[in-house]
Amino acid sequence: MVYISLREFTTWLDVTVFELWIHFASILVSSVLLFLKLHNIMTISYQLVAAPIFIGIGFVAYFIFIIYMRSCVEYKDYRGPS
Repeated sequence: MVYISLREFTTWLDVTVFELWIHFASILVSSVLLFLKLHNIMTISYQLVAAPIFIGIGFVAYFIFIIYMRSCVEYKDYRGPS
């Protein structure tokens, strides 16, 4: 069986290791919440089960927005004052 390396994975998907960890953590928390809901240990809605995934996506989108704004500012500084 052939496994891909972390470098190949991040290159193909164009994501950073930090973003992968955020997604991994959010999927892990959602999986635990789903387990607790399905075994009637907690009575929560499916919206709350899926909430960590959406929170993780929001964090990644926020960090991408910060990187985009920094690149815009650096490009403006590189071009010089207009």
